[in-house]
Amino acid sequence: MKATPYSLRHTAAIEFLRNGADSFSVQPMLGHTDLTMTKLSQEDIKMVHDKASPVQKLTFMNKRASRKLE
Repeated sequence: MKATPYSLRHTAAIEFLRNGADSFSVQPMLGHTDLTMTKLSQEDIKMVHDKASPVQKLTFMNKRASRKLE
């Protein structure tokens, strides 16, 4: 695959988003006028959801609390 300015820009934006930047911050860096251009894949959306979900956090805490120390 040949690296183009567009592919490098796209990859940088995706990495920003995957590393915790929000779409509202990436949007002006890319010069997009609306958020429809700053989209995540379904896999990325699931990753962000799993990371930020309060339900996931409660489930994790519940698993840790149910362990018995011996």
